Amino acid sequence: MHSNLPIIINYLSIWQESIRNHLRLLCQPIPQLQSLASLNATQKKTLQSMQSIVNNTKNDKLLIDLLTKHRWDINAAVEEYFSKGYGNDSAGSSSGSVNTTKIQQAFDRYKDAGTGNIEIDGLQRFFEEMGVNAGSDIVTMYISMKMGAQNMGIYTVAEFTNGFKAIGVSTVDELKKKIPTLTNDMKGPDEFKKMYKFVYNFARDKSKRNMATDLAIDLWELLLSSRCRFLSDWVEFLQTDLKDQIVIPVDSWNMLLELVETTKGDMNTFVDDGSWPPIIDQFAAFYTKKHPK
Repeated sequence: MHSNLPIIINYLSIWQESIRNHLRLLCQPIPQLQSLASLNATQKKTLQSMQSIVNNTKNDKLLIDLLTKHRWDINAAVEEYFSKGYGNDSAGSSSGSVNTTKIQQAFDRYKDAGTGNIEIDGLQRFFEEMGVNAGSDIVTMYISMKMGAQNMGIYTVAEFTNGFKAIGVSTVDELKKKIPTLTNDMKGPDEFKKMYKFVYNFARDKSKRNMATDLAIDLWELLLSSRCRFLSDWVEFLQTDLKDQIVIPVDSWNMLLELVETTKGDMNTFVDDGSWPPIIDQFAAFYTKKHPK
Protein backbone atom coordinates (compact mmCIF):
# COMPACT_ATOMS: atom_id res chain seq x y z
CA MET A 1 0.00 0.00 0.00
CA HIS A 2 2.78 2.38 0.91
CA SER A 3 4.29 1.90 -2.56
CA ASN A 4 1.22 3.61 -4.05
CA LEU A 5 1.37 6.58 -1.68
CA PRO A 6 3.52 8.82 -3.93
CA ILE A 7 1.14 8.21 -6.84
CA ILE A 8 -1.87 9.07 -4.68
CA ILE A 9 -0.19 12.23 -3.39
CA ASN A 10 0.69 13.25 -6.93
CA TYR A 11 -2.87 12.65 -8.06
CA LEU A 12 -4.22 14.72 -5.17
CA SER A 13 -1.83 17.56 -6.04
CA ILE A 14 -3.02 17.55 -9.64
CA TRP A 15 -6.64 17.45 -8.49
CA GLN A 16 -6.06 20.37 -6.13
CA GLU A 17 -4.44 22.43 -8.86
CA SER A 18 -7.37 21.67 -11.15
CA ILE A 19 -9.78 22.87 -8.45
CA ARG A 20 -7.72 26.05 -8.00
CA ASN A 21 -7.81 26.75 -11.75
CA HIS A 22 -11.58 26.33 -11.83
CA LEU A 23 -11.94 28.64 -8.85
CA ARG A 24 -9.76 31.25 -10.57
CA LEU A 25 -12.02 31.14 -13.61
CA LEU A 26 -15.12 31.43 -11.44
CA CYS A 27 -13.63 34.41 -9.63
CA GLN A 28 -12.88 36.34 -12.82
CA PRO A 29 -15.25 39.30 -13.19
CA ILE A 30 -17.98 38.63 -15.73
CA PRO A 31 -18.28 41.48 -18.23
CA GLN A 32 -21.46 43.42 -17.54
CA LEU A 33 -23.69 44.18 -20.51
CA GLN A 34 -23.78 47.88 -21.20
CA SER A 35 -26.13 50.35 -22.80
CA LEU A 36 -25.20 53.04 -25.30
CA ALA A 37 -25.63 55.75 -22.67
CA SER A 38 -23.15 54.05 -20.32
CA LEU A 39 -20.28 53.85 -22.81
CA ASN A 40 -17.19 55.97 -22.37
CA ALA A 41 -15.63 57.91 -25.25
CA THR A 42 -13.21 55.12 -26.22
CA GLN A 43 -15.98 52.51 -26.22
CA LYS A 44 -18.21 54.73 -28.34
CA LYS A 45 -15.40 55.11 -30.87
CA THR A 46 -14.92 51.32 -30.94
CA LEU A 47 -18.65 50.85 -31.44
CA GLN A 48 -18.61 53.30 -34.34
CA SER A 49 -15.71 51.41 -35.90
CA MET A 50 -17.60 48.15 -35.61
CA GLN A 51 -20.74 49.72 -37.07
CA SER A 52 -18.67 50.79 -40.06
CA ILE A 53 -17.00 47.39 -40.46
CA VAL A 54 -20.21 45.34 -40.35
CA ASN A 55 -22.26 48.12 -41.97
CA ASN A 56 -24.95 47.89 -39.31
CA THR A 57 -26.09 51.02 -37.50
CA LYS A 58 -29.52 49.66 -36.62
CA ASN A 59 -28.67 47.18 -33.88
CA ASP A 60 -26.48 48.89 -31.30
CA LYS A 61 -27.54 46.42 -28.61
CA LEU A 62 -26.18 43.42 -30.54
CA LEU A 63 -22.89 45.14 -31.28
CA ILE A 64 -22.46 46.37 -27.71
CA ASP A 65 -23.26 42.89 -26.37
CA LEU A 66 -20.63 41.32 -28.65
CA LEU A 67 -18.01 43.92 -27.77
CA THR A 68 -18.75 43.56 -24.05
CA LYS A 69 -18.56 39.77 -24.30
CA HIS A 70 -15.11 40.02 -25.91
CA ARG A 71 -13.93 42.75 -23.51
CA TRP A 72 -13.98 45.34 -26.30
CA ASP A 73 -11.68 43.35 -28.60
CA ILE A 74 -13.11 44.52 -31.93
CA ASN A 75 -11.43 41.77 -33.94
CA ALA A 76 -13.03 39.02 -31.83
CA ALA A 77 -16.42 40.77 -31.81
CA VAL A 78 -16.46 41.23 -35.58
CA GLU A 79 -15.41 37.62 -36.13
CA GLU A 80 -18.30 36.34 -34.02
CA TYR A 81 -20.70 38.73 -35.76
CA PHE A 82 -19.95 37.20 -39.14
CA SER A 83 -19.33 33.60 -38.04
CA LYS A 84 -22.79 33.47 -36.43
CA GLY A 85 -24.43 34.97 -39.50
CA TYR A 86 -25.65 38.18 -37.86
CA GLY A 87 -24.66 40.06 -41.01
CA ASN A 88 -26.98 37.90 -43.09
CA ASP A 89 -29.93 39.05 -40.98
CA SER A 90 -29.19 42.72 -41.47
CA ALA A 91 -30.39 44.76 -44.40
CA GLY A 92 -27.15 46.65 -43.98
CA SER A 93 -24.88 43.65 -44.54
CA SER A 94 -23.85 45.11 -47.85
CA SER A 95 -23.25 48.69 -48.89
CA GLY A 96 -24.02 49.26 -52.53
CA SER A 97 -21.81 46.81 -54.38
CA VAL A 98 -19.67 46.13 -51.27
CA ASN A 99 -20.58 43.11 -49.16
CA THR A 100 -19.08 43.11 -45.68
CA THR A 101 -19.70 39.40 -45.18
CA LYS A 102 -17.56 38.61 -48.22
CA ILE A 103 -14.89 41.01 -46.98
CA GLN A 104 -14.78 39.16 -43.64
CA GLN A 105 -14.49 35.85 -45.49
CA ALA A 106 -11.55 37.25 -47.45
CA PHE A 107 -9.92 38.48 -44.24
CA ASP A 108 -10.34 35.06 -42.59
CA ARG A 109 -8.38 33.40 -45.42
CA TYR A 110 -5.22 35.29 -44.51
CA LYS A 111 -5.48 36.03 -40.79
CA ASP A 112 -3.11 34.62 -38.20
CA ALA A 113 -4.92 32.18 -35.91
CA GLY A 114 -3.03 33.44 -32.88
CA THR A 115 -3.40 37.21 -33.18
CA GLY A 116 -6.53 37.46 -35.30
CA ASN A 117 -4.74 39.93 -37.59
CA ILE A 118 -3.26 39.45 -41.04
CA GLU A 119 0.51 39.36 -40.48
CA ILE A 120 3.61 38.84 -42.64
CA ASP A 121 2.83 35.38 -44.03
CA GLY A 122 -0.79 36.27 -44.68
CA LEU A 123 0.16 39.56 -46.31
CA GLN A 124 2.55 37.82 -48.67
CA ARG A 125 -0.15 35.37 -49.76
CA PHE A 126 -2.67 38.21 -50.06
CA PHE A 127 -0.49 40.19 -52.46
CA GLU A 128 0.85 37.14 -54.30
CA GLU A 129 -2.69 36.08 -55.16
CA MET A 130 -3.16 39.49 -56.78
CA GLY A 131 0.09 39.20 -58.73
CA VAL A 132 1.74 41.95 -56.70
CA ASN A 133 5.31 41.76 -55.38
CA ALA A 134 4.97 42.77 -51.73
CA GLY A 135 8.66 43.63 -51.48
CA SER A 136 9.05 45.92 -54.47
CA ASP A 137 5.67 47.19 -55.73
CA ILE A 138 4.65 50.39 -53.99
CA VAL A 139 1.00 49.81 -54.79
CA THR A 140 1.12 47.75 -51.57
CA MET A 141 1.73 51.00 -49.68
CA TYR A 142 -1.07 52.72 -51.54
CA ILE A 143 -3.47 49.91 -50.59
CA SER A 144 -2.22 50.12 -46.99
CA MET A 145 -2.96 53.85 -47.05
CA LYS A 146 -6.48 53.15 -48.30
CA MET A 147 -6.89 50.76 -45.39
CA GLY A 148 -5.58 53.30 -42.91
CA ALA A 149 -3.13 50.66 -41.67
CA GLN A 150 -1.18 51.73 -38.59
CA ASN A 151 1.72 49.27 -38.68
CA MET A 152 3.71 47.87 -41.58
CA GLY A 153 3.27 44.10 -41.75
CA ILE A 154 -0.14 44.00 -40.04
CA TYR A 155 -3.73 44.48 -41.16
CA THR A 156 -6.47 44.41 -38.53
CA VAL A 157 -9.99 43.39 -39.50
CA ALA A 158 -11.09 47.01 -39.16
CA GLU A 159 -8.33 48.26 -41.47
CA PHE A 160 -8.92 45.49 -44.01
CA THR A 161 -12.67 46.09 -44.11
CA ASN A 162 -12.38 49.87 -44.33
CA GLY A 163 -9.81 49.55 -47.13
CA PHE A 164 -12.01 47.26 -49.20
CA LYS A 165 -14.89 49.69 -48.71
CA ALA A 166 -12.76 52.69 -49.68
CA ILE A 167 -11.63 50.93 -52.85
CA GLY A 168 -15.15 49.65 -53.55
CA VAL A 169 -14.53 45.88 -53.60
CA SER A 170 -15.76 42.84 -51.67
CA THR A 171 -13.35 40.11 -52.74
CA VAL A 172 -9.66 39.66 -53.52
CA ASP A 173 -10.50 38.92 -57.15
CA GLU A 174 -12.30 42.25 -57.41
CA LEU A 175 -9.34 44.01 -55.80
CA LYS A 176 -6.96 42.29 -58.23
CA LYS A 177 -8.89 43.77 -61.16
CA LYS A 178 -8.49 47.22 -59.59
CA ILE A 179 -4.69 47.04 -59.27
CA PRO A 180 -4.03 48.81 -62.65
CA THR A 181 -6.42 51.63 -61.66
CA LEU A 182 -4.86 51.97 -58.20
CA THR A 183 -1.37 51.98 -59.71
CA ASN A 184 -2.38 54.78 -62.05
CA ASP A 185 -4.16 56.75 -59.32
CA MET A 186 -1.17 56.73 -56.98
CA LYS A 187 1.02 58.33 -59.65
CA GLY A 188 -0.98 61.54 -59.52
CA PRO A 189 0.86 64.28 -57.59
CA ASP A 190 -1.76 64.69 -54.87
CA GLU A 191 -2.28 60.98 -54.25
CA PHE A 192 1.46 60.31 -54.35
CA LYS A 193 2.12 63.05 -51.79
CA LYS A 194 -0.56 61.62 -49.48
CA MET A 195 0.95 58.16 -49.80
CA TYR A 196 4.50 59.43 -49.29
CA LYS A 197 3.54 61.23 -46.07
CA PHE A 198 1.52 58.21 -44.90
CA VAL A 199 4.51 55.88 -45.30
CA TYR A 200 6.62 57.66 -42.68
CA ASN A 201 4.39 56.80 -39.71
CA PHE A 202 3.26 53.53 -41.26
CA ALA A 203 6.80 52.15 -41.61
CA ARG A 204 8.72 53.59 -38.68
CA ASP A 205 9.33 51.71 -35.44
CA LYS A 206 6.51 52.94 -33.20
CA SER A 207 8.77 52.77 -30.16
CA LYS A 208 10.91 55.50 -31.74
CA ARG A 209 9.95 59.06 -32.58
CA ASN A 210 11.98 59.17 -35.82
CA MET A 211 12.65 56.74 -38.64
CA ALA A 212 15.98 54.92 -38.85
CA THR A 213 18.12 56.29 -41.68
CA ASP A 214 18.73 52.85 -43.19
CA LEU A 215 14.98 52.21 -43.39
CA ALA A 216 14.37 55.67 -44.85
CA ILE A 217 16.95 55.01 -47.58
CA ASP A 218 15.31 51.70 -48.49
CA LEU A 219 11.90 53.39 -48.69
CA TRP A 220 13.21 56.33 -50.72
CA GLU A 221 14.69 53.92 -53.25
CA LEU A 222 11.26 52.31 -53.60
CA LEU A 223 9.24 55.52 -53.66
CA LEU A 224 11.46 58.03 -55.47
CA SER A 225 13.77 56.11 -57.81
CA SER A 226 11.61 56.95 -60.85
CA ARG A 227 11.06 60.58 -59.80
CA CYS A 228 14.45 61.71 -58.55
CA ARG A 229 17.63 61.67 -60.63
CA PHE A 230 19.76 62.81 -57.70
CA LEU A 231 18.58 60.11 -55.30
CA SER A 232 21.90 58.24 -55.35
CA ASP A 233 23.67 61.52 -54.51
CA TRP A 234 21.27 62.11 -51.63
CA VAL A 235 21.95 58.63 -50.26
CA GLU A 236 25.71 59.13 -50.61
CA PHE A 237 25.41 62.48 -48.81
CA LEU A 238 23.61 60.82 -45.89
CA GLN A 239 26.13 58.00 -45.73
CA THR A 240 29.20 60.26 -45.81
CA ASP A 241 28.64 63.85 -44.68
CA LEU A 242 25.80 62.87 -42.32
CA LYS A 243 26.99 59.38 -41.45
CA ASP A 244 26.52 60.07 -37.73
CA GLN A 245 22.85 60.92 -38.24
CA ILE A 246 21.13 57.61 -37.56
CA VAL A 247 17.53 58.84 -37.81
CA ILE A 248 15.46 60.90 -40.23
CA PRO A 249 12.95 63.29 -38.62
CA VAL A 250 9.57 63.64 -40.30
CA ASP A 251 10.42 67.22 -41.40
CA SER A 252 13.46 65.98 -43.33
CA TRP A 253 11.39 63.15 -44.83
CA ASN A 254 8.77 65.58 -46.11
CA MET A 255 11.35 68.16 -47.20
CA LEU A 256 13.02 65.73 -49.58
CA LEU A 257 9.76 65.26 -51.48
CA GLU A 258 9.35 69.03 -51.65
CA LEU A 259 12.87 69.28 -53.08
CA VAL A 260 12.09 66.60 -55.66
CA GLU A 261 8.86 68.36 -56.67
CA THR A 262 10.48 71.81 -56.83
CA THR A 263 13.41 70.65 -58.96
CA LYS A 264 11.35 68.06 -60.89
CA GLY A 265 13.96 65.55 -59.82
CA ASP A 266 16.88 67.48 -61.33
CA MET A 267 19.19 69.10 -58.79
CA ASN A 268 20.76 71.24 -61.53
CA THR A 269 17.60 73.35 -61.46
CA PHE A 270 17.86 73.97 -57.70
CA VAL A 271 17.58 77.63 -56.67
CA ASP A 272 18.81 78.64 -53.24
CA ASP A 273 16.29 81.27 -52.21
CA GLY A 274 17.32 81.19 -48.56
CA SER A 275 14.18 79.41 -47.42
CA TRP A 276 15.50 75.84 -47.42
CA PRO A 277 16.40 74.15 -44.11
CA PRO A 278 20.08 73.45 -43.26
CA ILE A 279 20.02 69.82 -44.39
CA ILE A 280 18.99 70.86 -47.92
CA ASP A 281 21.60 73.63 -48.01
CA GLN A 282 24.23 71.09 -46.95
CA PHE A 283 23.11 68.68 -49.63
CA ALA A 284 23.13 71.41 -52.29
CA ALA A 285 26.75 72.22 -51.38
CA PHE A 286 27.63 68.50 -51.50
CA TYR A 287 25.98 68.12 -54.89
CA THR A 288 27.66 71.21 -56.38
CA LYS A 289 31.06 70.03 -55.19
CA LYS A 290 30.48 66.58 -56.67
CA HIS A 291 29.00 67.87 -59.94
CA PRO A 292 30.71 71.19 -60.71
CA LYS A 293 29.24 73.05 -63.69
